[in-house]
Amino acid sequence: MCNLITRASVLIAGIFFFSFTLYAQDFQKAKDFYVNEDYVNAKRSIDAALKGAEKNNPAAIAWKHRIYWELAADAKYQDQFPEAGIQGFEALSTVAVMPKGDDILLHELGIDYLTPAKVFNNYYVSFINTGSAKMNAEKFSDAFVNFKSAIAVSTYFYEKKMITSDLDTMLNFYAGYVAMKANNNNEAAYYFKKLADRNAGGTDLQIAYGWLTNYYLTIKKDIAAAKAVYTKGIGFYPNDEYLKSMNIQIARQAGNPEELFKSYEATIASGKAEFADYLGYGAELYDYLFVDTIVIVKDRFTKQGRMVAVLNKALQLRPESAEANYILGLYHNSNALLIDQLLKQRKGTGPADLEKEKEYQKDINDQAARSITYFEVACSLYAAKATLKPADKDHYKTALQQLINLYKYLTQPDKVKATEEVLKKLG
Repeated sequence: MCNLITRASVLIAGIFFFSFTLYAQDFQKAKDFYVNEDYVNAKRSIDAALKGAEKNNPAAIAWKHRIYWELAADAKYQDQFPEAGIQGFEALSTVAVMPKGDDILLHELGIDYLTPAKVFNNYYVSFINTGSAKMNAEKFSDAFVNFKSAIAVSTYFYEKKMITSDLDTMLNFYAGYVAMKANNNNEAAYYFKKLADRNAGGTDLQIAYGWLTNYYLTIKKDIAAAKAVYTKGIGFYPNDEYLKSMNIQIARQAGNPEELFKSYEATIASGKAEFADYLGYGAELYDYLFVDTIVIVKDRFTKQGRMVAVLNKALQLRPESAEANYILGLYHNSNALLIDQLLKQRKGTGPADLEKEKEYQKDINDQAARSITYFEVACSLYAAKATLKPADKDHYKTALQQLINLYKYLTQPDKVKATEEVLKKLG
């Protein structure tokens, strides 16, 4: 029995020694392949070595860097081994933080490691160049991995006191930018927030502030955070159109219409308001005055006058705007209905009452005629479009239905029938 146990122990020991020898041979083979510039087989051998007894050997890990760097640096291998640079850098940085890591690297890499900053910088430059190429090719997820790796090298430089800044502004921007383009919102927010938290400014960084403001506003529903980022961003980029538009979005989300109106007025006062600003302001005022039932309307007649003024300005800038004509048609139709309600509420039958009723009726007819004019123009403009967006089609159908109601009110059956046919065909 003892002999069996002894023989089994010897057998197990022999297997272990044989396996260990194989891994050691793989490590040596990797070096030999490297010397002969056979980097593919060198990679295969070093990978095999690191799967076994050599997995914690800093010398073998150092050689992984050396071999993988050659694969990363040579364009003919980059498609075959796209992760070589990243894994090579991980190997290099792993050894560097091991006990006596610099001594090990110097011993294994020799002259290549006499200037360690240069070795790390090779990776830094390679990651940036590869990331930029991937970004230009619109391979945004791949670009993100490379920019993130470049940031890791930059962090290493800072920790080793090779550089004085712990924030590489442009690298963090590009990491956030390609993450944004790849619809990786969490990563984009992480890198853009780093820039905003440090009050970073410079070329293209308005994109970071604008995107992050919208992210907090629409995805996180955090108005306070959105406003904080917006305030910083607009301070650096006061003329950025997207950032300026975000102020209106923040005011709208905050549910404070007066602040929203102030934002539009500020844009108009700046002298830089465009068609979209006037149209948007007019639409917001119309909703406030005639659609929103929760808010208490303040200064109704002043706001109605302002609404008409900004929509007329929109039409002055773009006469072919179906939307501006549509909103003005709605406005005059709403006025006609309001006056009609007042007329129906009257109970007096004296001469003065009858005279007032005539005035009301005249006002109703006047508002109805104005509404018809705007709706007819809007419908002709919608009809002339080759294709209609869903919102445009809805507005077109609403305008047609309102025209039918108005034609009926004015007893114009031919127009009622013709308009009903158009609405029916529209579907």
